[in-house]
Amino acid sequence: MADKNPASGTATPAVCYGRVSTGQQAEAGHGLSAQRERAEAHCWLAGIAPTVWIADESVPGNVAPDRRPGLARALTMLADGTAKALVVPALDRLGRNTRDILDIADRAQTQRWRLAIVGLVDSGTPEGRAVLTVIAAMAELERGLTRRRTTEGLQAAKRAGKRLGRPPSPHTRAAGARVAALRADGVAWRAIPAALDAERLPRADGTLRPWNVRAARDALTTVTLDAQAEAARRHHTDTTTSDTPD
Repeated sequence: MADKNPASGTATPAVCYGRVSTGQQAEAGHGLSAQRERAEAHCWLAGIAPTVWIADESVPGNVAPDRRPGLARALTMLADGTAKALVVPALDRLGRNTRDILDIADRAQTQRWRLAIVGLVDSGTPEGRAVLTVIAAMAELERGLTRRRTTEGLQAAKRAGKRLGRPPSPHTRAAGARVAALRADGVAWRAIPAALDAERLPRADGTLRPWNVRAARDALTTVTLDAQAEAARRHHTDTTTSDTPD
């Protein structure tokens, strides 16, 4: 990434970003004016044009990036190419949540914009790009681990007999039970909606809208899932009981 001297007018256009959680931070040298000076000084040394200064005031560092008005605006400018670099005076100004910082570093890598955290990393340098690559890899690893934990949690819940998804309404369960009975009696699918309408069985929301085959199938799926969950719950209980010492 070949940047020019800002004086030439062809330097990388950048967003300098700062943040304070409380007014007291100014007294500790973390005020917005001090942050801006530090970020813009890095820009001039690194050949970056400090085009825009954006700050979030009274915003804690644990607030997600896209929920901070200032940082969200900066990330939008970077994503659409309005700016080509994000310069932050210190890592804790960017965030205090490791996952959020990894996410921003991953965006910089994917969207191909420069990320400079003063005194820590600048992806405009060979060393900085190497560090950013590692950070982006860590972000991908974290996403993979999160997906695996989610999948394992769902599988464990299913084995324990917990019904996944939003609980169905009593109306859906009642209709599903009736569909199961009709199917057991050999009634064809095409005839089931008329039977449900004749018996004035309400739909999931309690209204008497006309039934159709798809809705009837969905109702039957509900009672099938209920039965599977109950069977898994009983098996889990029996297994747990049998493993308990006398």
